[in-house]
Amino acid sequence: MHYRDERDALRHRADNLSEELRTAEQRLQQTEQRLAEHEQKDVQDEEELARLRAEVERLRRKTGEVPPSPQQRPKVALIVAGLLVAVTMAGVIAGFLLHAVPPPPDAVVVAPKPAEPPPTIPAQRAFWGGEVIASEGGKANVGDGCLVEAALAPGGDVSDVVVRCGQATLYRASEPTRSGMVQLDGGHAELANGDQHLHILRYRNTGDWSGPRAKLDLDSAKHRARVFKSGAEAWSVTIHLADLSFPRKGPALAPDAATLSDVAWTRRAARRTAITGPAPPSVAGSPESCELTVHPTPPQPYEGQTLTCRVTLRCGGSIVYGAGTTGYVACPRPGDPLTTIRDEGNTEQNDDPKLTVDLAGNLATVEDG
Repeated sequence: MHYRDERDALRHRADNLSEELRTAEQRLQQTEQRLAEHEQKDVQDEEELARLRAEVERLRRKTGEVPPSPQQRPKVALIVAGLLVAVTMAGVIAGFLLHAVPPPPDAVVVAPKPAEPPPTIPAQRAFWGGEVIASEGGKANVGDGCLVEAALAPGGDVSDVVVRCGQATLYRASEPTRSGMVQLDGGHAELANGDQHLHILRYRNTGDWSGPRAKLDLDSAKHRARVFKSGAEAWSVTIHLADLSFPRKGPALAPDAATLSDVAWTRRAARRTAITGPAPPSVAGSPESCELTVHPTPPQPYEGQTLTCRVTLRCGGSIVYGAGTTGYVACPRPGDPLTTIRDEGNTEQNDDPKLTVDLAGNLATVEDG
C-alpha cells in the first residue's frame, strides 16, 4: 500500500513535470516564434530564452528525458545566430565600405588628342617665259627675252614677284613703295601634267606711291604683262607672256587641279607669206616673222566637241590667233598624229577667227569675216 502510494505519487509528480515541460516548451516555442518573426536582437528576450532553456534542461534531467541532438535543437538558435552573423557581417562590410576604402579621386577630364594638322606646304617658285614686244623709256629693247618669277602658295596666294627682261630687273615686289596708295591683287591656277605642275598667273600691283618700286599689270592667260612707271621718269615695257609656266616638280598646291590632255606640245617658227583682203591693222602691220605654239589644256566640252588644246599664232607684237583668252580648239585625240588643227567659226561666232593648221604641209591659214 505504501509502495503503491509512493509509486502513484511519483507518477503524479512525473505527470506534473511533464505538464510543466510541455508548458515550458510551448512558451519557448512562442518566444522563438516571436524572435523569428521580429528578427531583432532584444536583451530581455534573450534573457527569457536563456532562463526557459535552463528550466527545460532542469526538468528534462528530473524526468530522465534525453536532450535532443544538435540537429533536433530549435531552429531559433540558428536563426538568431544567423541574424547575429548577418548583422555582424553587415557591420563589417559597412565599415569596410565607409571607412576602409579611400574615396575615389576626383575625375580628371583628359582632353582628346588633337588631330594632326595637315603638313604645311611651303610656297613654290614658278617661272614664265616672255618677250618684249613694246618698250618706251629705254628700260628694255623689243625682242629681249623676259622671265617672270613668283612664289605660289596653296589657296592661290602670290608673292615675291620678279620681272626681268634682258639684263634689267624691271619689277621686284620687295622694293619699297614708301608713302602713297598701293593696290595689290593676284592669284594663280594650277594644272596637272603627270608628276609635274603648271600655273596660270594673274598679278596686279598699281597705285600711286613715292618709292622706287615699278607698277605691274600681268595676266598670263591673256599672254600679256606690262611693267611701267609714271611721273617725270616714266617708262613702259610690254611683254608677250606664255600663258602657262614652265613645268615644275614638287608638291601640288591644289589637290583638285585639272589635268592636261595628252595633246603634244608643239612650237614652230613661221613666216607670213601673204595677206588677202582688208586685214586689221594689227595683222597688216605685223612683221613677217611669226611663231605658232600649241599646248594641251584640260579637256572641256563645247558645242558637241571637246576642246583639248590652245593655239597661238603671234607675229611680232601682234597675236593673229589666240588673243586674249581665245584660241581653244579640239586637237586630234591622244594617240592620233597632230597634223591638222581646225577652228571653223569666225570671230562673230566664237570670238576668234577661223584657223586651219597643216603641220605636215607647214602651212597655217587665218581668215575672218
